[in-house]
Amino acid sequence: MSDRASEYIKRFQRADEKRANWKSTSQKIGDYGYALRGDIQTERFDGTPRHTLIYDGTMEESSNILLAGLFSHMTSPYMPWFKMVPVNQELMDDEEAMLWMQDSEERMYRMFSRCNFYNAIAMLYGDLININHGIMFIGENKNEREIVFTNISPRDCPIFENNNHKIDTIMRKIKYTARQAYQEWGEKCGPEVMKVLNDKPDQIFDFMHVIEPRKDYSRWKKNSLNLPFASVYLSVKDREIIDEGGYPEFPVVAPRWSTYTDDVYGSCPSISALNDVKTLNKAMELLIMVGEKQLNPPLQLTPGFKDRIKTMPGGINIKARKDDEIKAVSDTGKIEITDKLIERLQDSVRKKYFVDVFLMLAQRDQRMTAYEVSQRENEGMMMLGPTLGRLTDECLSPLVYRCWGLMERGGYFLPPPPSIMDEELEVEYLSPLARAQKAVQATSIDRLVAFMAPLAQLYPEISDNLDPDKAIRVYGDVFGVPKTVMRGVDAIEKMRASRAKMNEQEVMRQQMLEATQGLKNIGEADRAATGDKSVLAQLMGQ
Repeated sequence: MSDRASEYIKRFQRADEKRANWKSTSQKIGDYGYALRGDIQTERFDGTPRHTLIYDGTMEESSNILLAGLFSHMTSPYMPWFKMVPVNQELMDDEEAMLWMQDSEERMYRMFSRCNFYNAIAMLYGDLININHGIMFIGENKNEREIVFTNISPRDCPIFENNNHKIDTIMRKIKYTARQAYQEWGEKCGPEVMKVLNDKPDQIFDFMHVIEPRKDYSRWKKNSLNLPFASVYLSVKDREIIDEGGYPEFPVVAPRWSTYTDDVYGSCPSISALNDVKTLNKAMELLIMVGEKQLNPPLQLTPGFKDRIKTMPGGINIKARKDDEIKAVSDTGKIEITDKLIERLQDSVRKKYFVDVFLMLAQRDQRMTAYEVSQRENEGMMMLGPTLGRLTDECLSPLVYRCWGLMERGGYFLPPPPSIMDEELEVEYLSPLARAQKAVQATSIDRLVAFMAPLAQLYPEISDNLDPDKAIRVYGDVFGVPKTVMRGVDAIEKMRASRAKMNEQEVMRQQMLEATQGLKNIGEADRAATGDKSVLAQLMGQ
């Protein structure tokens, strides 16, 4: 038994106890609409039905629309959604460096397309929307030379913040059969596993994977135990550490939709909508009950009927007395009232998932101008601004940096040019939502040009205030124009210098032609006035 392993297990248990309220809420969300995580507190076996409490599908439908909106507008597989830029802005004019960065970006996009990135990020968005946070591990399959993205169920993985409220530690519980554990770690898997390996290879054991910042390490030593983040695997039953390693950067992204003060787990659309969803499900259940009562109402009988009443079509009931009768109970509830309540609740749920925002972005009129489309997107982005900022900070930026690091160390990129070898890089986003947020820059230029145009006719000198080259570059940046399309500043200066030199040579040639033509005209005039000898010839003594 290891004291260090025991301390890790106790820490996990304390963190898991603090998540009791979050687990309870997440289980209810799983029961009422997010079946993927319907096992937060309830053990579910393969094939167990997961939709038994759902009478209305508005929550699931709205969640899927929001998920599809984030997926297609933030990390679409059909268009670029990020690029790497140097922190040193002077390098933006270095054409060789920019072309290398674009080539590296294209290699990353090809990597994302051929591995499981887009499936994993969609599942991450689902957890983010429905249970506040998602967890995804980013590793590398060196044999296949590809990056591997693994979604981790938050049920088995508490997360921990540092002093800057950033997630930098996870403790994940893993279930392996004895056979799987032996395949993963060999004889290091622990004595308890080795005891049953031959007789009971499918017996399940609990293990734990801890990833946390390493307290003491030497960055000059090139081994896995001297990397900034520690990786520790331990056997829960044996309470022993069975494997250790490390990572050069935090290999996990764990974005949260929103947080409260001093609360690692905050809120999300499904948590906000849960009360409405529960009421909506109950209202739908009552509507079904009212409809059933109206279609098959309860009966009111007089005591003369002795035999069992037959209510099936063509059923014959014999009266014992003349005044015996069968009446349907007329007061079976009003569908109209229940229907109106359901509509109001469904509308409330959809708004909490921003369904109207993404449907507005999707339903563009073909007659709309680019400016009108931009304005509509900007209006929608105002509703999602805080969430997009957190998603960028806690998910997309660390994800891109991690993947860039893996590919750079793995030799997936071409050698960088000397000018950018040791330069710091940062991520810039090109997705439709990111472009919609940046479109205000282009809109400002449009308004300035529209304001200047009529004034420039009266005061031409005011045009000197606008730098057209920089304006074009801002537009290219906002619209995500590839670097191969835009010429570098050096290339433009050389082109303009060459053009100016050609223009100067053309002017000189034209002047020489004009001078030659002038001399020719003078000579012809002299010959006409003095005969065969011109004035010029006479002066030269000829």
